[in-house]
Amino acid sequence: MKVAIIATGTELLKGTTVNTNLAFIGEQLTNIGLIPFRCLVTGDSRDDLLDALRETVNIAEVVITTGGLGPTSDDITRDVVGEFFGLKMHEDRQLMDELRQLWAKRGRGTPPAELFNQAMIPEHATILKNSVGTAPGLWIENEQSGAKKIIILLPGPPSELEPMFAAEVIPKLSMLAENTVFTESFMIAGTAELLVQKQVEPLTAGLPLELAYCASAEGVRVFFSSADRNLIR
Repeated sequence: MKVAIIATGTELLKGTTVNTNLAFIGEQLTNIGLIPFRCLVTGDSRDDLLDALRETVNIAEVVITTGGLGPTSDDITRDVVGEFFGLKMHEDRQLMDELRQLWAKRGRGTPPAELFNQAMIPEHATILKNSVGTAPGLWIENEQSGAKKIIILLPGPPSELEPMFAAEVIPKLSMLAENTVFTESFMIAGTAELLVQKQVEPLTAGLPLELAYCASAEGVRVFFSSADRNLIR
């Protein structure tokens, strides 16, 4: 199962916000054997997001988006995904009530009409509960060119995304995961990256393993990836 990620937010491209969501999602997916193979970062632009969807949906079974689910004018992900798949939007009454109650609980007076933009969801979408903020996540299953696709829409703030992804998304994907690839790593200190490669690769020659290296001030981290978890260990 191939997984791609689309991170939305002009602030990511400007460098004013670090994309910690990618690190979290990548780690969580790797733990269940679904290593994402591509991540695109796009600004808050309808055309750019449509381009990113065309590219990723064409080559991945699962596409995860982050950001763009809030109530402000630059939160366009939900609408653009609905447009891309030709899905009609409808108002979810339960979400309307929950948003109204949450706003009142926080003592903010009369809620602006824009707040309820978050209660507009595409048809056939399953709501992913947001235990921290107001923007619900969405799980959408659809067909594209005769192939089943899963699109998962997550909010941008890490405090909202992380519990939602761990509680609502990982259990679902774990049940669907096919052709999983697992990764383990270890650190070698006191030598150069190239010398590590020359020492390690003869020991693994001919084995169904993929190797990768990452040099840092602490040393060289070596990654072993394979569909055979016992072989890695």
